[in-house]
Amino acid sequence: MSNKNKIKNLFFKITPVKSGSDIKNIFLNLDPVSRPKILAFLNAHAVNLAAEDSAFYRQILSCDVLLRDGIGVKIGLSIFSISSGLNMNGTDFIPKVLEVYKGRRIAFYGTKEPYLQDSVEWAESKSLKVVSSIDGFQSEQFYIDDLNKTLPDIIVLGMGMPKQEFLANRIRQECTSPMIIICGGAVLDFKAERFLRAPKWMRYLAIEWVFRLFMEPARMWKRYLLGNFKYLFRVIVSRFKKD
Repeated sequence: MSNKNKIKNLFFKITPVKSGSDIKNIFLNLDPVSRPKILAFLNAHAVNLAAEDSAFYRQILSCDVLLRDGIGVKIGLSIFSISSGLNMNGTDFIPKVLEVYKGRRIAFYGTKEPYLQDSVEWAESKSLKVVSSIDGFQSEQFYIDDLNKTLPDIIVLGMGMPKQEFLANRIRQECTSPMIIICGGAVLDFKAERFLRAPKWMRYLAIEWVFRLFMEPARMWKRYLLGNFKYLFRVIVSRFKKD
């Protein structure tokens, strides 16, 4: 499949969020009745990965709920004349999901110590019930074995792309019990205060990525400088390229 169709398909897969009622519908759609469901987020980095990796593209497209994360995707949606809706970045939205489903059993898979334990302590301070926590450097089978023992209702995967999306899909394929699988990126690190959040004014202006680049230039420069340029080039070419 051409990158043009990939990008267009990803953009149309996004669940538009324009109001509180749309958010309520997300919770209704996520609540698993008979099978696992996957919540994921689409940012510019994810689009780049999907354009280069067909397997990752299929994983993203198969998610039950896909939300827009970041100004890059907002710009891309505008180029395709698709309504962008609200920014639904995972660092802010995932805690709201956990709060809505408070009382259910939660597993944290991701990051490393001591940040993993710090994220568990954050959850417990919010009266959330964490029944399992494992760092993000184990085999897929290791996590499958653990969740079959601990039987969580919600799994937060904080491993980064594309590892977490591949694991999420395998969990959905091999586990029949209903659960919510959340592809959370760096959410566990943020809740453990391993990484600082940008000031509120930067978040309001959707330039949190500038703050992250300033704080971690060695790790983030390729993603945000080269990656953002590559993303915009791909979107523009995809939009105006003739079939």
